[in-house]
Amino acid sequence: MLRPPAGAVAEGGILRFSRLIAEGMTETELVDVVTSDMDMPVDPKQTESVVMQYGAGLQFGSKEYVAAVKALPASATVTVMLHDLGGAAYPGPLQTTVRIARGAIRRLLGRGGSVATPWHRRRAWCLLQKVATTFVVCYPHERDRLSPRLQERCVVVDHPTPPRAALPDRAAARMELDVADAHVVTLLGFLSPRKGVREALDLIGALGDDAVLVLAGAPVVEFAEELDRMIASTRGRVIHTGWLETAEQRKWIAATDVAIAPFRDASASGSMLEWLVQGIPVVTSATPLAEQLRQRTDGLLTTYDDEEGLQRSVRAALSGADEHRRAKPLDVPAARVGERVIAEAVRNRGDLHERIFLVGCPRSGTTLLQSMLAAHPGLVSFPETHAFRNRARANDAEAVKAFSAALSDEVRAVIEPELDAVDSAYVPPQTLVHAGDLTVMRTAADGWLEKTPDHLLFAEQIASQVPGSRFVHIVRDPVDVVSSLRRLSTEHPTDWTRKFQDLDAGINRWTRSGRAHKKWVGDPAHFFVSYETLVASPESVLRTLCSWLELEYDPEMTSGFARSAESLIAGHEPWKAKNTRELTAERKSVLTDAEEEAVRQACHPLWREILVATPSLSK
Repeated sequence: MLRPPAGAVAEGGILRFSRLIAEGMTETELVDVVTSDMDMPVDPKQTESVVMQYGAGLQFGSKEYVAAVKALPASATVTVMLHDLGGAAYPGPLQTTVRIARGAIRRLLGRGGSVATPWHRRRAWCLLQKVATTFVVCYPHERDRLSPRLQERCVVVDHPTPPRAALPDRAAARMELDVADAHVVTLLGFLSPRKGVREALDLIGALGDDAVLVLAGAPVVEFAEELDRMIASTRGRVIHTGWLETAEQRKWIAATDVAIAPFRDASASGSMLEWLVQGIPVVTSATPLAEQLRQRTDGLLTTYDDEEGLQRSVRAALSGADEHRRAKPLDVPAARVGERVIAEAVRNRGDLHERIFLVGCPRSGTTLLQSMLAAHPGLVSFPETHAFRNRARANDAEAVKAFSAALSDEVRAVIEPELDAVDSAYVPPQTLVHAGDLTVMRTAADGWLEKTPDHLLFAEQIASQVPGSRFVHIVRDPVDVVSSLRRLSTEHPTDWTRKFQDLDAGINRWTRSGRAHKKWVGDPAHFFVSYETLVASPESVLRTLCSWLELEYDPEMTSGFARSAESLIAGHEPWKAKNTRELTAERKSVLTDAEEEAVRQACHPLWREILVATPSLSK
């Protein structure tokens, strides 16, 4: 069969990927339909969230596909899966439009371009670039083939690993398929010239007479007739199965000695993962994809550079096939694909209620205010991440551990691979946003709150990288801030360095923060809180702040903040322990009278300027 039968379930590649995404999105009630060239939405105008597929191996150039894209409502969240993109870079909207225009001119002049599929494929690609909320690819090198502007909407999600299903008995399968006495070399998946079918046919001629080539899959439509002619010339040494149902596919996997993937160019391959999961040796051309998979396998995957290398590698694999079968199969934890894609789609649309960054000079009460806000049932929060700083401190590895430990098991399962993939000791910015978005979705909260005081100095960067971000500033009397900095620098010199024992260092630190605060006075995305007013009248301040955040005030914010603080303070931050006790306005200065006066002279003019210019502070 050239095409799968209606209702057939494909076990590999893009179709499995679409199911995983759709299942995850259905759980959060965000998706109504999965579309492909095989299953178009009946009424796309009624959809709110759509998963669409586009890439090599399937025919996405039909007029019906283009019509479906054009019919999507402007309000829909459209997630486009890009699969096996091919070697050429995928152009941006302008380049695509130019290519479409050139094709139209060539057809009008009768100079080619008469085949409908390429024309409509380009048209579909041009439309998808306009409507897509998020593009999904399986590997970083696939993302790199997109134009820079499209990469901004692209998320890389590991290709889902097929389940390691039980295979039928090998000897019985070989007997049933009539290949009991043959060396079976199999190419699995949709068949096209770029999958290396010609190379596979040349290979079988170079092997012994006891070798048989199995082409286990259906050809793409435009390659079907040519493939039939090629197979007819092989004198019965090639078995073309056509489309395989799952049970038949597993028989051929069990019967295979060596799998081949002589791809001319491939950026993703569900069939290659199928072999590796089942522990079948694979010989494949040297591509970025092959190199990434080779590093994750235990001797199962061999790469080659030319035709001679293909023949040599297959012969070697056939001679050691039994030994290879005892190697460790590929074992990759199943990714929560749907949830991650949802997070990216929602992030790009900016639909989350709140992404809040709490900032201020260190020792200004940031932990206290964070604990109060985190006690609100509509907000989730976690320990400091330092995500937007460009250099790491000695204790930041502990901060990463504390951040990971604060996440739910379900969210941590998604986030930890991202944390493991970075060399730096701080949480990457996109991982912070990803974790926050997923946590909000899993808890039905209204938004998430991150508190790292130093993020005050990176507010502009955060605003540009995190759509919809809002900032809560807390400002405290600089005399108390400088005093607290000195005390901690003396009591915890390893974590705080000794520099704040010097009065000028403390003054300079507050002044730097004060200037950063002043820059955002009057900006509608920034709200200012006075520490002194918060301690004196917590309910009044929190009610005003909740109104700005479009949240209903909850009494737990003042009565339960101490319990909330316990989950936000990491083990390497003992100096924050007082936040787990009752609220107090007690002031303990370690500065002399002369030093306090020096701080007032240096800092109070700027402090008062901020207070007077900010209505929420001057009340």
